[in-house]
Amino acid sequence: MMIARMTLLVSLVLAAGATLAQKPQFAPREKLRVHSTFGFSLLPPPGQDWTEKFDDSAIDYTKKTDPRQVSFYTQALLANCTLPLPGKDGLLAFVRGKDEWGSDGRFKPVSSSFLPDPGQSTCVRYRMSVNDYGANNRSEHPFLVLHVVGRFCTHPQDAQAVVDIAYSVRHVPGYDARALEAEGEAFLDSLGFDPLPAGQRKTAAFVKPCAHY
Repeated sequence: MMIARMTLLVSLVLAAGATLAQKPQFAPREKLRVHSTFGFSLLPPPGQDWTEKFDDSAIDYTKKTDPRQVSFYTQALLANCTLPLPGKDGLLAFVRGKDEWGSDGRFKPVSSSFLPDPGQSTCVRYRMSVNDYGANNRSEHPFLVLHVVGRFCTHPQDAQAVVDIAYSVRHVPGYDARALEAEGEAFLDSLGFDPLPAGQRKTAAFVKPCAHY
């Protein structure tokens, strides 16, 4: 792999910000761990047949599957932004706003869950399930089943450093996606935090209101 992969994403000027009472659990330095200058790190999803792609604010892993049955990918999106409401309640309220699927009739919501992450107070775990009536590869099926599962986190040392790490599995009704979801869960659980350099400051140009992806 290229050295650039290990120093993932453009360097942004980060500030220490307001440190929360919970002591951050910083990620270990591992050979395969991908580190971002936003202060987050992760491991690629386990298993075979993954393709990696990344740019200044995202990293994607797409798994080779039979598209007639299932499609599966994982993603981490990074931003330098401010939430509309501070604190844990504000974070939870903001992430709940992801559960919007439009009014054109393509998606029919089935279930959703948004809960504070028990292992990290600056994270929210979410799961959204819908039936997708507009997928191009639904063939003879009236819809495909879509699950989007993720963790939305702010950095423990900087509430303006944000990561949205998730996996998406879309499949024909009745398909057993448990093996794929296990790979996705391992990807989510690999998310870690790196200590931010002390004494640095953001510039206003890098900070914007947070938006749902």
